[in-house]
Amino acid sequence: MRIGIIGHRGLLGSAILAEFSEGNEVIGMSRSTGYNLQTNYADIIDICKECDLVFNNAHCSTLQASVIRDLAKTKVKLVTSGSIAANYGFSDYCKQKKIIEDTYQLYIRKYPERCLLLKMGYLEGMEPGKTRNLKTIPLTTITSSIRHWLDNPRITKMEFENVL
Repeated sequence: MRIGIIGHRGLLGSAILAEFSEGNEVIGMSRSTGYNLQTNYADIIDICKECDLVFNNAHCSTLQASVIRDLAKTKVKLVTSGSIAANYGFSDYCKQKKIIEDTYQLYIRKYPERCLLLKMGYLEGMEPGKTRNLKTIPLTTITSSIRHWLDNPRITKMEFENVL
């Protein structure tokens, strides 16, 4: 399988890369490898269109929403990293993640059985802040959930809530 990972150098992107690289052709796209979502968007979309599976993982304002829109008419399976923060709206980040979720909802009908939105809270390896007493979500929980979706593509959204 040919897999594209937009944002493959971050915390979640690295875990996805490790989980899905064996036996697959993986194309990692991050600023550190010359694929900046803001400046190389068209090139990234062209690469993604040639993939079987794309992880839409790089947060860059609302460009994640554009990736959803621009891959809607392809055969690509798409996993988008959203956030539980979309439920709140107290910061620009929350508002941007809400736009991504709303775009996902608009386009889900064009992606029957091939689109997944992950709504996550604090992941293992993140620093949730000293005032919060929460358990972080293990990265293996996320990657095993993605594998589950690949076997059960009628699932369209997974939420991992751990925000107080």
